[in-house]
Amino acid sequence: METPSGSLKNLNIFKTSVWDLMQEEPNKICTGIKGVDENYGGGISLGHITELIGNSGTGKTQMCLNLCLNVQIPKTAGGLEGSALFIDTRQDFNPHRLLRIFQIKLIVIDSLSFTLQMIENKSKMFELLLELHESMRNLQRTYKVAWVITNVLTYRVSKGQFHLVPALGDLHSHLINERIWFSRSWQRYVGKTWDTCRLINSPK
Repeated sequence: METPSGSLKNLNIFKTSVWDLMQEEPNKICTGIKGVDENYGGGISLGHITELIGNSGTGKTQMCLNLCLNVQIPKTAGGLEGSALFIDTRQDFNPHRLLRIFQIKLIVIDSLSFTLQMIENKSKMFELLLELHESMRNLQRTYKVAWVITNVLTYRVSKGQFHLVPALGDLHSHLINERIWFSRSWQRYVGKTWDTCRLINSPK
């Protein structure tokens, strides 16, 4: 006797229950900004380096603080139930604290450029930047954490003209996974460069 649709195998799609879906390990940290969360499929990804670009007063640190709260959302509510390590380079930057991350799912550095730009020897600065990126990648692979770093805009001279670009240079830009741009008008953009980014959130 033939079954409807030719085979009962088609019913396998119903073997995954709502409970099974709830038990799947989450891998996103909600930002609380609708456009950003929709663009990234639910929020900031574990295992990625996400950079927040913008000048002072545009909301970068506020998003970092929101992420530190949201990473603690219980698993029963769809969160990670993890903890965060917030490194304020203007007051309390201590690289050795990175070793204590067994339960940490989010590491924030606010701001990465503030400390590095104090190094006058640019060769030493880029050497330290590469070492830091290597350490970040190692911690990503070992502990599956999300990195969120903040950066500022600076001027670069090209062909006799001044251009506003993210600090730390092109090499750094290639080593991060995502970039969110902040403006004083509270608009948010995503994209590796200003020329290729797109608007995802506007107060209007």
